[in-house]
Amino acid sequence: ASRRRPRTVEINTQALRKLRNWAGDKLIESFDRAMMDEFLNYLRDDCHYGRTSVNMYQRQIKAVFQRAVEEYGFLVDHPFRAIKPFTID
Repeated sequence: ASRRRPRTVEINTQALRKLRNWAGDKLIESFDRAMMDEFLNYLRDDCHYGRTSVNMYQRQIKAVFQRAVEEYGFLVDHPFRAIKPFTID
């Protein structure tokens, strides 16, 4: 059973679904920082999401990838760790 709140699970699912739809069949090991930058720009420019929404998706994806490293051992490290959120006016 998940220790996470239902809303957190829902947001994580949405974020990962958007990433998967954008990235297609790329393997998790092939993700790099440039891809994350492209994905965030896609959300902002093509999907017309505001910076707050883009930052929310970024935060959720970073957290999921961090769990893939720390809890599940799927990755040795994740490339999104150093990406900073968009500034909000």
